[in-house]
Amino acid sequence: MSRLKLANKLAGAVRRYYEQVLSAITGFRVSFQQSAHSKKEGRVARRGKRVYDEKSDGKSERGSRPTGWMSDWLAGWLAGWLTSWVVGDVVGAVAGSLLLVPPMLLVLVLSSMIDAT
Repeated sequence: MSRLKLANKLAGAVRRYYEQVLSAITGFRVSFQQSAHSKKEGRVARRGKRVYDEKSDGKSERGSRPTGWMSDWLAGWLAGWLTSWVVGDVVGAVAGSLLLVPPMLLVLVLSSMIDAT
């Protein structure tokens, strides 16, 4: 297997993992935007079906589904909000622990100085 295929499989697995985690946390189905390459492959695969659908019932695939800009915007906003929330918690925990370390060291030093006298 080439490195590119291996990297794509790994990226897909990581993407699916984070989609599942975010879906479990939020209770909504989370789906990250596909790459342009996979979108093109999907369009090529659906081209024959779309032509058949247009001939059979007179409706195109594009006309029968919403554009989805609102769901894309909402998913992007939600992902950004969750990311900032998680990053904020991590930064807050690290900063809080760093703020607690100097007073604890001061107490330890003072208590050892008191014990030494």
